[in-house]
Amino acid sequence: MTDFIPSFKGNIILALSAFLISGCGSGFESKNLSSLVDGSYFQESASTDFIRAGEKLVTDCKASGELCVFLKNPVAQSGSVVSKSNEGSLRALQNFSVKLNGLDRSGYMENAHFDVRTAGNKRISFEKILVEKGVGVERSEWLTANAYFWLNRASEYLKNNFKEFPLKDEKISVYVDDAFNGWSYEQKSIHLSGSELSALSADVVLLLYGEAQIGVATKGSIYNYDQNFHKSCGGKENNCCVDSKGCAKALVQASGDVLVNFLFEDLSGVGEFYHQDLKGQSVCGKHRRPEDFSNPDFNEAYNLCSSEKGKVSAMATAYASCWYGLKNEFGSKKVLEVYLKHLSLLNGSDTFETALQKASTTAQNLGYTALAKRYLLLFPICAAP
Repeated sequence: MTDFIPSFKGNIILALSAFLISGCGSGFESKNLSSLVDGSYFQESASTDFIRAGEKLVTDCKASGELCVFLKNPVAQSGSVVSKSNEGSLRALQNFSVKLNGLDRSGYMENAHFDVRTAGNKRISFEKILVEKGVGVERSEWLTANAYFWLNRASEYLKNNFKEFPLKDEKISVYVDDAFNGWSYEQKSIHLSGSELSALSADVVLLLYGEAQIGVATKGSIYNYDQNFHKSCGGKENNCCVDSKGCAKALVQASGDVLVNFLFEDLSGVGEFYHQDLKGQSVCGKHRRPEDFSNPDFNEAYNLCSSEKGKVSAMATAYASCWYGLKNEFGSKKVLEVYLKHLSLLNGSDTFETALQKASTTAQNLGYTALAKRYLLLFPICAAP
Protein backbone atom coordinates (compact mmCIF):
# COMPACT_ATOMS: atom_id res chain seq x y z
CA MET A 1 0.00 0.00 0.00
CA THR A 2 1.47 3.32 -1.01
CA ASP A 3 2.08 6.12 1.46
CA PHE A 4 0.23 8.51 -0.78
CA ILE A 5 -1.85 7.92 -3.90
CA PRO A 6 0.56 8.91 -6.69
CA SER A 7 0.33 10.76 -9.95
CA PHE A 8 2.73 10.61 -12.84
CA LYS A 9 3.61 12.89 -15.71
CA GLY A 10 3.75 10.11 -18.24
CA ASN A 11 6.77 7.99 -19.12
CA ILE A 12 6.72 6.07 -15.86
CA ILE A 13 3.27 4.84 -16.83
CA LEU A 14 4.79 3.08 -19.83
CA ALA A 15 7.41 1.43 -17.66
CA LEU A 16 4.84 0.14 -15.19
CA SER A 17 2.11 -0.80 -17.62
CA ALA A 18 3.50 -1.65 -21.01
CA PHE A 19 0.82 -4.31 -21.26
CA LEU A 20 -1.83 -1.63 -21.74
CA ILE A 21 -1.19 -1.61 -25.45
CA SER A 22 -1.68 -5.36 -25.80
CA GLY A 23 -4.96 -7.07 -26.47
CA CYS A 24 -7.72 -6.09 -28.82
CA GLY A 25 -10.60 -6.30 -26.37
CA SER A 26 -13.78 -8.33 -26.56
CA GLY A 27 -16.65 -7.80 -28.91
CA PHE A 28 -20.10 -6.57 -27.95
CA GLU A 29 -22.25 -9.48 -29.04
CA SER A 30 -25.84 -8.61 -28.24
CA LYS A 31 -27.28 -5.58 -29.99
CA ASN A 32 -30.89 -6.21 -28.99
CA LEU A 33 -31.15 -3.66 -26.20
CA SER A 34 -34.68 -2.45 -26.85
CA SER A 35 -36.08 -4.21 -23.79
CA LEU A 36 -33.34 -2.80 -21.58
CA VAL A 37 -32.41 0.62 -22.80
CA ASP A 38 -34.43 3.78 -23.16
CA GLY A 39 -33.07 7.00 -24.56
CA SER A 40 -32.24 8.42 -21.14
CA TYR A 41 -29.15 6.24 -20.86
CA PHE A 42 -27.63 8.15 -23.76
CA GLN A 43 -28.55 11.63 -22.56
CA GLU A 44 -26.48 14.02 -20.50
CA SER A 45 -28.23 15.40 -17.45
CA ALA A 46 -28.78 19.13 -16.95
CA SER A 47 -28.82 18.79 -13.16
CA THR A 48 -26.56 21.14 -11.22
CA ASP A 49 -26.52 18.81 -8.18
CA PHE A 50 -23.79 16.30 -7.46
CA ILE A 51 -26.08 14.02 -5.47
CA ARG A 52 -29.45 14.25 -7.18
CA ALA A 53 -33.06 14.02 -6.05
CA GLY A 54 -34.19 10.42 -5.73
CA GLU A 55 -30.72 8.99 -5.26
CA LYS A 56 -30.52 7.27 -1.91
CA LEU A 57 -29.36 4.29 0.08
CA VAL A 58 -31.90 1.47 -0.04
CA THR A 59 -32.17 -1.90 1.65
CA ASP A 60 -31.93 -4.01 -1.50
CA CYS A 61 -30.71 -1.91 -4.39
CA LYS A 62 -30.60 -4.77 -6.86
CA ALA A 63 -34.31 -5.37 -6.34
CA SER A 64 -35.38 -1.74 -6.51
CA GLY A 65 -32.62 0.35 -8.01
CA GLU A 66 -31.58 1.10 -11.56
CA LEU A 67 -27.83 1.05 -10.94
CA CYS A 68 -26.18 0.28 -7.63
CA VAL A 69 -22.89 1.92 -6.62
CA PHE A 70 -21.16 2.87 -3.39
CA LEU A 71 -21.79 6.30 -1.87
CA LYS A 72 -18.21 7.60 -1.98
CA ASN A 73 -16.73 4.24 -0.89
CA PRO A 74 -17.77 1.17 1.15
CA VAL A 75 -16.26 2.41 4.43
CA ALA A 76 -17.55 5.99 4.18
CA GLN A 77 -21.00 4.67 3.24
CA SER A 78 -21.29 2.04 5.97
CA GLY A 79 -19.50 3.86 8.77
CA SER A 80 -17.40 0.79 9.51
CA VAL A 81 -14.24 -0.78 8.14
CA VAL A 82 -15.07 -3.28 5.40
CA SER A 83 -12.39 -5.71 4.24
CA LYS A 84 -11.29 -5.59 0.62
CA SER A 85 -10.90 -9.37 0.59
CA ASN A 86 -14.58 -10.18 1.11
CA GLU A 87 -16.23 -9.33 -2.20
CA GLY A 88 -19.49 -10.95 -1.16
CA SER A 89 -19.89 -8.58 1.78
CA LEU A 90 -18.89 -5.64 -0.37
CA ARG A 91 -21.50 -6.42 -3.01
CA ALA A 92 -24.15 -6.75 -0.30
CA LEU A 93 -23.33 -3.19 0.79
CA GLN A 94 -23.61 -1.78 -2.73
CA ASN A 95 -26.96 -0.10 -2.11
CA PHE A 96 -26.72 3.49 -3.31
CA SER A 97 -29.43 3.62 -5.96
CA VAL A 98 -28.66 5.92 -8.90
CA LYS A 99 -29.53 6.44 -12.55
CA LEU A 100 -27.03 5.55 -15.26
CA ASN A 101 -26.79 8.10 -18.06
CA GLY A 102 -24.44 9.89 -20.44
CA LEU A 103 -23.40 6.78 -22.41
CA ASP A 104 -22.65 6.97 -26.09
CA ARG A 105 -24.22 4.42 -28.45
CA SER A 106 -21.15 2.23 -28.83
CA GLY A 107 -22.56 -0.44 -26.54
CA TYR A 108 -19.74 0.03 -24.05
CA MET A 109 -19.23 1.93 -20.80
CA GLU A 110 -17.92 5.07 -22.45
CA ASN A 111 -18.84 8.46 -23.87
CA ALA A 112 -17.16 11.52 -25.32
CA HIS A 113 -15.30 12.16 -22.05
CA PHE A 114 -14.36 8.72 -20.70
CA ASP A 115 -13.34 5.36 -22.09
CA VAL A 116 -13.48 2.91 -19.18
CA ARG A 117 -11.91 -0.50 -19.72
CA THR A 118 -9.66 -3.13 -18.16
CA ALA A 119 -5.88 -2.91 -18.03
CA GLY A 120 -5.83 -5.67 -20.64
CA ASN A 121 -7.81 -3.38 -22.96
CA LYS A 122 -11.10 -5.23 -22.65
CA ARG A 123 -13.99 -2.88 -23.33
CA ILE A 124 -16.99 -3.39 -21.06
CA SER A 125 -20.48 -3.66 -22.55
CA PHE A 126 -23.24 -2.07 -20.51
CA GLU A 127 -25.93 -4.66 -21.27
CA LYS A 128 -25.04 -7.05 -18.44
CA ILE A 129 -24.32 -4.16 -16.08
CA LEU A 130 -27.86 -2.89 -16.66
CA VAL A 131 -29.41 -6.33 -16.16
CA GLU A 132 -27.45 -7.01 -12.97
CA LYS A 133 -27.66 -3.42 -11.68
CA GLY A 134 -23.87 -3.28 -11.40
CA VAL A 135 -23.81 -5.78 -8.53
CA GLY A 136 -24.06 -9.37 -9.76
CA VAL A 137 -21.49 -9.01 -12.50
CA GLU A 138 -17.93 -10.09 -13.22
CA ARG A 139 -15.19 -8.28 -11.32
CA SER A 140 -14.12 -6.07 -14.22
CA GLU A 141 -17.73 -5.05 -14.88
CA TRP A 142 -18.27 -4.41 -11.18
CA LEU A 143 -15.29 -2.06 -11.03
CA THR A 144 -16.21 -0.38 -14.31
CA ALA A 145 -19.78 0.44 -13.29
CA ASN A 146 -18.69 2.34 -10.17
CA ALA A 147 -15.78 4.16 -11.85
CA TYR A 148 -17.83 5.23 -14.89
CA PHE A 149 -20.74 6.46 -12.80
CA TRP A 150 -18.71 8.76 -10.56
CA LEU A 151 -16.49 10.09 -13.33
CA ASN A 152 -19.50 10.90 -15.49
CA ARG A 153 -21.30 12.44 -12.53
CA ALA A 154 -18.33 14.69 -11.74
CA SER A 155 -17.99 15.72 -15.38
CA GLU A 156 -21.70 16.57 -15.66
CA TYR A 157 -21.61 18.51 -12.40
CA LEU A 158 -18.69 20.64 -13.57
CA LYS A 159 -20.18 21.17 -17.02
CA ASN A 160 -23.59 22.18 -15.65
CA ASN A 161 -22.21 24.59 -13.06
CA PHE A 162 -19.24 26.20 -14.79
CA LYS A 163 -18.79 27.52 -18.30
CA GLU A 164 -15.22 26.29 -18.36
CA PHE A 165 -13.13 23.64 -16.67
CA PRO A 166 -9.88 22.05 -17.84
CA LEU A 167 -11.21 18.64 -18.90
CA LYS A 168 -14.38 19.92 -20.56
CA ASP A 169 -13.25 18.94 -24.06
CA GLU A 170 -10.85 16.12 -23.18
CA LYS A 171 -11.36 12.36 -23.36
CA ILE A 172 -9.67 10.33 -20.65
CA SER A 173 -8.88 6.62 -20.80
CA VAL A 174 -9.56 4.84 -17.50
CA TYR A 175 -8.15 1.41 -16.59
CA VAL A 176 -10.04 -0.13 -13.67
CA ASP A 177 -7.89 -3.12 -12.69
CA ASP A 178 -4.33 -1.96 -13.21
CA ALA A 179 -1.29 -2.67 -11.05
CA PHE A 180 -1.19 0.81 -9.50
CA ASN A 181 -3.05 4.07 -8.98
CA GLY A 182 -1.99 7.06 -11.03
CA TRP A 183 -2.68 9.73 -13.62
CA SER A 184 -0.58 10.09 -16.78
CA TYR A 185 -0.62 13.49 -18.44
CA GLU A 186 1.15 12.25 -21.56
CA GLN A 187 -1.20 9.29 -22.03
CA LYS A 188 -4.29 11.19 -20.78
CA SER A 189 -5.12 8.15 -18.67
CA ILE A 190 -6.25 7.29 -15.15
CA HIS A 191 -5.07 3.99 -13.68
CA LEU A 192 -6.84 2.28 -10.78
CA SER A 193 -5.35 -0.55 -8.76
CA GLY A 194 -7.22 -3.83 -9.13
CA SER A 195 -5.75 -5.39 -5.99
CA GLU A 196 -6.85 -2.37 -3.93
CA LEU A 197 -10.30 -2.29 -5.61
CA SER A 198 -9.68 1.42 -6.11
CA ALA A 199 -12.49 1.76 -8.65
CA LEU A 200 -14.95 1.16 -5.80
CA SER A 201 -13.71 4.34 -4.10
CA ALA A 202 -15.15 7.44 -5.75
CA ASP A 203 -12.70 9.49 -3.70
CA VAL A 204 -9.69 7.76 -5.29
CA VAL A 205 -11.25 7.93 -8.78
CA LEU A 206 -12.09 11.62 -8.46
CA LEU A 207 -8.81 12.44 -6.72
CA LEU A 208 -7.04 11.35 -9.90
CA TYR A 209 -9.63 13.18 -12.01
CA GLY A 210 -8.78 16.30 -10.00
CA GLU A 211 -5.07 15.81 -10.62
CA ALA A 212 -5.87 15.43 -14.31
CA GLN A 213 -7.48 18.88 -14.23
CA ILE A 214 -4.30 20.66 -13.17
CA GLY A 215 -2.15 18.69 -15.59
CA VAL A 216 -4.31 19.53 -18.59
CA ALA A 217 -4.94 23.13 -17.48
CA THR A 218 -1.20 23.85 -17.37
CA LYS A 219 -0.40 21.81 -20.51
CA GLY A 220 1.97 19.78 -18.35
CA SER A 221 4.11 22.73 -17.24
CA ILE A 222 3.13 22.17 -13.60
CA TYR A 223 5.30 19.02 -13.62
CA ASN A 224 8.49 20.96 -14.41
CA TYR A 225 9.24 21.19 -10.70
CA ASP A 226 11.49 24.17 -9.94
CA GLN A 227 14.38 22.90 -7.82
CA ASN A 228 14.47 26.18 -5.91
CA PHE A 229 11.26 25.08 -4.21
CA HIS A 230 11.58 21.27 -4.07
CA LYS A 231 13.93 18.87 -2.32
CA SER A 232 14.29 15.13 -1.99
CA CYS A 233 13.24 13.47 1.25
CA GLY A 234 12.24 10.02 2.41
CA GLY A 235 14.28 8.59 -0.43
CA LYS A 236 12.02 10.21 -3.05
CA GLU A 237 12.83 12.98 -5.48
CA ASN A 238 10.89 16.26 -5.05
CA ASN A 239 8.98 14.72 -2.14
CA CYS A 240 9.30 17.81 0.07
CA CYS A 241 8.91 21.57 -0.36
CA VAL A 242 11.95 23.59 0.74
CA ASP A 243 9.94 25.90 3.03
CA SER A 244 6.46 26.75 4.26
CA LYS A 245 5.59 28.63 1.07
CA GLY A 246 4.85 25.28 -0.53
CA CYS A 247 5.74 24.02 -3.99
CA ALA A 248 4.26 22.91 -7.29
CA LYS A 249 4.21 19.21 -6.47
CA ALA A 250 2.08 19.99 -3.42
CA LEU A 251 -0.23 22.03 -5.67
CA VAL A 252 -0.60 18.97 -7.90
CA GLN A 253 -1.48 16.66 -5.03
CA ALA A 254 -3.83 19.23 -3.53
CA SER A 255 -5.79 19.46 -6.77
CA GLY A 256 -7.28 16.02 -6.23
CA ASP A 257 -8.22 16.72 -2.62
CA VAL A 258 -9.88 20.00 -3.53
CA LEU A 259 -12.18 18.31 -6.04
CA VAL A 260 -13.09 15.42 -3.74
CA ASN A 261 -13.75 17.71 -0.78
CA PHE A 262 -16.01 20.03 -2.75
CA LEU A 263 -17.98 17.29 -4.50
CA PHE A 264 -18.46 15.20 -1.34
CA GLU A 265 -18.99 18.19 0.94
CA ASP A 266 -20.64 16.17 3.71
CA LEU A 267 -18.18 13.28 3.36
CA SER A 268 -14.96 15.22 2.78
CA GLY A 269 -11.58 13.54 3.02
CA VAL A 270 -9.74 10.83 1.14
CA GLY A 271 -8.96 7.15 1.59
CA GLU A 272 -11.40 5.55 4.05
CA PHE A 273 -11.68 2.30 2.07
CA TYR A 274 -8.27 2.57 0.43
CA HIS A 275 -6.53 2.78 3.81
CA GLN A 276 -9.13 0.83 5.83
CA ASP A 277 -9.63 3.70 8.27
CA LEU A 278 -12.89 5.49 9.10
CA LYS A 279 -11.07 8.82 9.05
CA GLY A 280 -9.19 8.13 5.83
CA GLN A 281 -5.54 8.26 4.89
CA SER A 282 -3.16 9.64 7.51
CA VAL A 283 -0.18 11.95 7.14
CA CYS A 284 2.24 12.11 10.08
CA GLY A 285 -0.48 11.66 12.69
CA LYS A 286 -3.20 13.70 10.99
CA HIS A 287 -5.83 12.47 8.57
CA ARG A 288 -6.17 13.64 5.00
CA ARG A 289 -9.35 15.64 5.52
CA PRO A 290 -10.27 19.27 6.20
CA GLU A 291 -11.34 18.55 9.79
CA ASP A 292 -7.76 17.70 10.74
CA PHE A 293 -6.33 20.76 8.98
CA SER A 294 -8.89 23.42 9.88
CA ASN A 295 -7.53 26.99 9.45
CA PRO A 296 -4.12 25.58 8.56
CA ASP A 297 -0.92 27.33 9.51
CA PHE A 298 1.49 26.52 6.68
CA ASN A 299 4.47 26.78 9.03
CA GLU A 300 2.91 24.04 11.16
CA ALA A 301 2.16 21.97 8.07
CA TYR A 302 5.80 22.31 7.02
CA ASN A 303 6.97 20.97 10.38
CA LEU A 304 4.29 18.28 10.73
CA CYS A 305 6.53 15.43 9.61
CA SER A 306 9.59 15.81 11.85
CA SER A 307 11.89 13.61 9.77
CA GLU A 308 10.63 14.96 6.45
CA LYS A 309 9.95 18.66 6.91
CA GLY A 310 7.88 20.06 4.07
CA LYS A 311 6.56 16.65 3.04
CA VAL A 312 4.39 17.19 -0.02
CA SER A 313 1.48 15.11 1.29
CA ALA A 314 1.18 17.19 4.47
CA MET A 315 1.58 20.48 2.63
CA ALA A 316 -0.97 19.46 -0.02
CA THR A 317 -3.58 18.45 2.55
CA ALA A 318 -3.18 21.77 4.36
CA TYR A 319 -3.49 23.73 1.12
CA ALA A 320 -6.59 21.83 -0.02
CA SER A 321 -8.15 22.36 3.40
CA CYS A 322 -7.48 26.09 3.07
CA TRP A 323 -9.61 26.23 -0.07
CA TYR A 324 -12.32 24.11 1.54
CA GLY A 325 -12.49 26.52 4.47
CA LEU A 326 -13.72 29.32 2.20
CA LYS A 327 -16.95 27.59 1.20
CA ASN A 328 -19.13 28.56 4.15
CA GLU A 329 -18.50 32.27 3.68
CA PHE A 330 -18.36 32.53 -0.10
CA GLY A 331 -20.26 29.46 -1.32
CA SER A 332 -18.89 26.19 -2.64
CA LYS A 333 -19.60 26.79 -6.31
CA LYS A 334 -18.03 30.25 -6.35
CA VAL A 335 -14.85 29.00 -4.69
CA LEU A 336 -14.63 25.94 -6.92
CA GLU A 337 -15.17 28.11 -10.00
CA VAL A 338 -12.20 30.28 -9.07
CA TYR A 339 -10.12 27.21 -8.28
CA LEU A 340 -10.73 25.52 -11.62
CA LYS A 341 -10.23 28.71 -13.60
CA HIS A 342 -6.97 29.75 -11.93
CA LEU A 343 -5.29 26.39 -12.63
CA SER A 344 -4.28 27.46 -16.14
CA LEU A 345 -2.14 30.24 -14.63
CA LEU A 346 0.04 27.85 -12.63
CA ASN A 347 3.42 26.32 -13.47
CA GLY A 348 6.23 24.35 -11.87
CA SER A 349 7.70 27.44 -10.19
CA ASP A 350 4.57 28.32 -8.24
CA THR A 351 4.25 28.15 -4.47
CA PHE A 352 1.16 28.43 -2.29
CA GLU A 353 1.82 32.14 -1.96
CA THR A 354 2.01 32.80 -5.71
CA ALA A 355 -0.88 30.44 -6.46
CA LEU A 356 -3.12 32.32 -4.04
CA GLN A 357 -2.11 35.59 -5.69
CA LYS A 358 -3.17 34.14 -9.04
CA ALA A 359 -6.42 32.95 -7.48
CA SER A 360 -7.02 36.51 -6.27
CA THR A 361 -6.53 37.86 -9.79
CA THR A 362 -8.92 35.24 -11.15
CA ALA A 363 -11.58 36.05 -8.55
CA GLN A 364 -11.26 39.76 -9.30
CA ASN A 365 -11.70 39.11 -13.03
CA LEU A 366 -14.85 37.13 -12.25
CA GLY A 367 -16.23 40.03 -10.22
CA TYR A 368 -15.79 38.36 -6.82
CA THR A 369 -14.11 41.31 -5.10
CA ALA A 370 -14.45 40.16 -1.49
CA LEU A 371 -13.14 36.70 -2.32
CA ALA A 372 -10.26 38.22 -4.29
CA LYS A 373 -9.20 40.21 -1.23
CA ARG A 374 -9.44 37.14 1.01
CA TYR A 375 -7.01 35.10 -1.08
CA LEU A 376 -4.32 37.69 -0.38
CA LEU A 377 -4.79 37.15 3.38
CA LEU A 378 -4.54 33.34 3.42
CA PHE A 379 -0.77 33.02 3.72
CA PRO A 380 1.00 32.10 5.98
CA ILE A 381 -2.05 31.26 8.11
CA CYS A 382 -5.23 30.30 6.31
CA ALA A 383 -7.93 31.68 8.58
CA ALA A 384 -10.69 34.27 8.55
CA PRO A 385 -9.37 37.73 9.51
